[in-house]
Amino acid sequence: MRDRRAAPQLATLSSHDVPHILDAALMRFPAAIFMSSYVGAVGYFLLLSALSHIFLPGQTKYWLTKPAVVRLVGAFLILFSLPCLVWRGSYFWILFAGLAISGLWRFFFPQHSSNAQERTYARWVHGCLMLAAAIAVWTLRP
Repeated sequence: MRDRRAAPQLATLSSHDVPHILDAALMRFPAAIFMSSYVGAVGYFLLLSALSHIFLPGQTKYWLTKPAVVRLVGAFLILFSLPCLVWRGSYFWILFAGLAISGLWRFFFPQHSSNAQERTYARWVHGCLMLAAAIAVWTLRP
């Protein structure tokens, strides 16, 4: 049996009342905790990537010369950048730009991404750049 009182309430909802999938208010815990956890996850991801580039260059080269793996990393970076759109501020806009541009380049041009990095500098240098990015993400966090 349907509740007849529910129908008028649904008819009065405006487009502003509809929750969005990226709305931080829908999270089960406060937005500040999610924001802090997210920034920590980005920092740890960059740190692990940096350490693998520095200390395991052979393994890293083996995996990152495969276009499917590079595309997967690109897709992960694109998805990882999306929460930055929820929060305001230059920190999150810059973080979004860095993650999204890097992810889009890897996703759509995986072979070019690998070749450009290999021709430009050694893999350990890329690791040092990611280590600097991890330190910046962690120390500049809001």
